[in-house]
Amino acid sequence: MSTIDDLKRDYGLVTAADLPPRPKPADDHTHVRDRWSQHKKLAFKTLGPHALCVVATEGPVSVVTYNAAGGVDRRFGHNRGCWPIRLAASRAWEDTVTNTYNKNPFVRTGVQIRVWTKSEAHVKRLMLPVSDLLGAMAEEALGSDLINGFVDVGPDLQMELLELEIHDVARRAKIAVWDDGGLSEYLDECLNDAELLRVTNVRAR
Repeated sequence: MSTIDDLKRDYGLVTAADLPPRPKPADDHTHVRDRWSQHKKLAFKTLGPHALCVVATEGPVSVVTYNAAGGVDRRFGHNRGCWPIRLAASRAWEDTVTNTYNKNPFVRTGVQIRVWTKSEAHVKRLMLPVSDLLGAMAEEALGSDLINGFVDVGPDLQMELLELEIHDVARRAKIAVWDDGGLSEYLDECLNDAELLRVTNVRAR
């Protein structure tokens, strides 16, 4: 039986080991922060962007609580499904918010949407109208009364549409916002502008 090397020689074949390494992607926008350059990390720390985070379960849930006698105390969702959701703010690129809220032993609760603004002041300005938006959604869905800052927006929530609505709210409030990839691009633009300014100043001397 012919060996792999014989087949490769006789038929001009190549294997994966013969291929050159795949080039690094042109950008690093989808990479975790520890893959960023030191200059980019410094730009993030210096500019201090803040994120508005939408914290929620990954889908509708149904919860029943019981009293000490074993009878049903309350039903959340029941046949329709309850979708708990709330807002939080963060200044960290790493997802530290999920660790704060993911304490439920039955379902995961964590960040489903993250929208970046330029500063803490901007994220605070955005928080109020987005809270009003979630409140209106909960009222329309006849949501259950929840605790710890969560509202029930009902089982028909479409997370992708909610993210678009948040961006629209920000646009109307004249607040610049980005998703993770958009923030990464913004940091690159800032670095390029800083380098151009440095070169221009050097030439002007």
